[in-house]
Amino acid sequence: MPGQALIVHKKGDIALEQILPAARLSACSFERIYFSRGSDADIYQERKRLGGQLAKPVLEAIENDVANTVFSYIPNTAEVAYYGLLDGLRSMHCDVRAEKVVWKDIKLRTFIADNAERNDLAAHVYDISYGSVRRQQDNLVIIDDSIVRGTTLRESIFKILDRLHPKKIVMVSSAPQIRYPDYYGIDMSHLEELCAFRAAVALLRERGMQQIIAEVYRACKEHPMAENHVRKIYEPFCVEEINEKIVEMLRPEGMQTPVQLVFQSIEGLHRACAGHPGDWYFTGRYPTPGGVRLCNGAFVEYVENLPGFKLQLQFMKKIEAIVRKTKFEDVKDALLAADINWFEYHNVHGIGQSRQERIYRGVQYSTDVIERVALTIVCRDQFVDPTVNVILQTASTGEIGDGRIFISDVIDTWSIRTGEHGDTVLRDKK
Repeated sequence: MPGQALIVHKKGDIALEQILPAARLSACSFERIYFSRGSDADIYQERKRLGGQLAKPVLEAIENDVANTVFSYIPNTAEVAYYGLLDGLRSMHCDVRAEKVVWKDIKLRTFIADNAERNDLAAHVYDISYGSVRRQQDNLVIIDDSIVRGTTLRESIFKILDRLHPKKIVMVSSAPQIRYPDYYGIDMSHLEELCAFRAAVALLRERGMQQIIAEVYRACKEHPMAENHVRKIYEPFCVEEINEKIVEMLRPEGMQTPVQLVFQSIEGLHRACAGHPGDWYFTGRYPTPGGVRLCNGAFVEYVENLPGFKLQLQFMKKIEAIVRKTKFEDVKDALLAADINWFEYHNVHGIGQSRQERIYRGVQYSTDVIERVALTIVCRDQFVDPTVNVILQTASTGEIGDGRIFISDVIDTWSIRTGEHGDTVLRDKK
């Protein structure tokens, strides 16, 4: 039972003891899709259900043009899901054309190949059946058990399928988008290898949402055990947006045929594999705190391995400086000379250690209410030190009351006129 241990005492006594509270069942679902023996009765039915549930979205992708569509599968592990897809289509009264379009020349799995060999292997392992598709007339639907890195699609499958000149290629995955690494036995520990992750990051950059990358990085560093912060990378986008970006990234140069991806839904996965609800590959819901910690750590490693990662993250900071009124013009001129040409300032009153002499109607008096000028500057992280140094060098007199500088994080900033947001709306030099 979950949480129990088999205890063998020195005298030979054996007992089952509850050493941990029973956690929720999280048996791995991806194992059922890819690694388990397809000849097992339960596995066979589950894989058929995974394929059958994709009949409706596949029909939508080909605009119900079954008469001009050829259905096939790749690799061999997807064959059972393929039969399920055909059964699902036939249950909807579709007369399908099934062909063996793609052949795998050698019995190797590119998914579990060594990274250094995977690209070369993928480029030479597949071949096609010429004449199986009517040129520029037939759609071609190919079902795969999963799309993980996209290496095989980019280096081989898309290239050879394009030689058949179908009207459209619909690439179907019987598994949902694989978005997160695995730490329980399968070699999938690096986020950047996953094509869904690369697509989401590319979309964030394209849409000026790099600040989300910075926020997630900071959360992963500061609170690695609190929750899976990497899930926030995907939150701005729907599955279809990520699908389109994956296609754009995996399409080989010179490929002519339009491509559409269709993935299994999370709900469909659970319906098909009801007894194995572990879905951390797809949802990021790890069953143990160690999985959460390692996923957050993988994101930190990914970011810190980026060339010039601090510049790419574009952290934003707010600098608030309080300076003497008599030094304000010097500070302002020095900031402008240093190309720091956008800041706010206003007069402020405060109470500090020093007292200030004032004259009112010819009478001199002393007060602890001090007049100063406050400056506010928002800039990228890499411009904080130069800006602070300019203020320190020009605002200081060496006496008590020279002022203070405060620096805080800025989560986001918006342009009211254009609606743009993020670091792109800042006026600091790039």
